[in-house]
Amino acid sequence: MSDSDEDCVNVFDADLSEEEEDETASWQDVAVREFVLRLPLHRVHVWRSSMMLAEHLCDHKEMVKGKQVLELGCGLGLPSLVALLCGAARVVASDLSPEAVANLLTAARHNSARYPVLSELEACVLDWFRPQDAELGAFPVILAADVNYESSAVKPLTKTVLHHRCAARGNTLYLATRLGRVSLEQSLESLQAHLTLDATTTLLEDEDAHHVMFTFDAELGAFLAADVNYESSAVKPLTKTVLHHRCAARGNTLYLATRLGRVSLEQSLESLQAHLTLDETMTLLEDEDTHHIMFTFV
Repeated sequence: MSDSDEDCVNVFDADLSEEEEDETASWQDVAVREFVLRLPLHRVHVWRSSMMLAEHLCDHKEMVKGKQVLELGCGLGLPSLVALLCGAARVVASDLSPEAVANLLTAARHNSARYPVLSELEACVLDWFRPQDAELGAFPVILAADVNYESSAVKPLTKTVLHHRCAARGNTLYLATRLGRVSLEQSLESLQAHLTLDATTTLLEDEDAHHVMFTFDAELGAFLAADVNYESSAVKPLTKTVLHHRCAARGNTLYLATRLGRVSLEQSLESLQAHLTLDETMTLLEDEDTHHIMFTFV
């Protein structure tokens, strides 16, 4: 494991009691397409959105195959287990509840006899209000099933998604939910301020068709700005605009061409560097007096 993984617990690192191991006799088999998992359904409920997201992964393995995957609000973590079975390179399941994390690790360990790859599952406690406490790294794919049922969690959910750099180019958030959830509209609005909602919404296979999957994609961004930093009053709005259009996402770049000595140049650089990384090499633009320069923020 890397230093960023130290907050995670691997299946075989978990401290599982004999009582927990013996209890598996009362577990039930759950079929998810071609996979059959034995789970503690007498203790933990599997939400319908979670089951349907897991089934959708089975039908579209390319969503996770060879990728690093993070599940938010995993509960029993059915999508996480299935993501590993579908070929994900790494899966980290997370939940606010230590009990949920422990239940998932127990389930993964129990099912690893049938599916050895499940021994690679990692799980951790993750508080959306303090996502920085668990330094897990960046994830090209984030899974979330039925996590949008509390209005108070909308902004923290968005914050957590962005903290794990799902807004980076080529990364994707899959949000499975039941239509009609109280905070669904708020969640979509909050996420769309930073991510692009795919124009097509996927109806997940269900009798009442009330479950859907929203796909949020991060776009490639190259931002060009020439001599825009000559008014102090525009410094903060400039930074706000750059961030609104997701230039802070990994792989995106801002090219700022300017004349040295501009009144607000120092303020602009300071404001932008609070959110972006200034490339150490500055480009002198071809000019007779060489007073023009291009700063590159990545």
